Amino acid sequence: MKQKALFLLRLFEDIEIRLSTLGDRKRTQKIAYLMKQAGLPIKYDFNWYVYGPYSPELTKDAFELQAYDEVPQLPALGECDKEKLRQLRQFLKDKIEDSDYLELLASLLFLEHDAYPASRGSGVIERLKSRKPRRFSDEDIRQAYRKLQESGLFGGD
Repeated sequence: MKQKALFLLRLFEDIEIRLSTLGDRKRTQKIAYLMKQAGLPIKYDFNWYVYGPYSPELTKDAFELQAYDEVPQLPALGECDKEKLRQLRQFLKDKIEDSDYLELLASLLFLEHDAYPASRGSGVIERLKSRKPRRFSDEDIRQAYRKLQESGLFGGD
């Protein structure tokens, strides 16, 4: 099994990887993307897709992980990674199960950090509204963007 898939399993140790529904798969993708943006060493590449950032390789590996009867030996997390993971869980709190909210957060981050890194700020909100018209309310987008900015978790490239 790939080392990056094992590391992903370690990161998701307390967050069940579920893939049976679209919402489950979307949740797994968005949490992994948020982990990567929070500075955790997620080695998957993400592209823009219908529901925001998406990694086909992550989907493939997640399905393979579910096929294992026994969990293989997992790599240990360093203290810095444990702290980033703790902060991310604290940031998401009860929204960790809300795949639509995770989609909103991940989409904003992707547009700001990956798609248009040179044009940060309010342009991100307008880009999201143009790419996903009627998907999220203006107020939900503004609140999510403000929460991302205030968190201090996602400042780096």
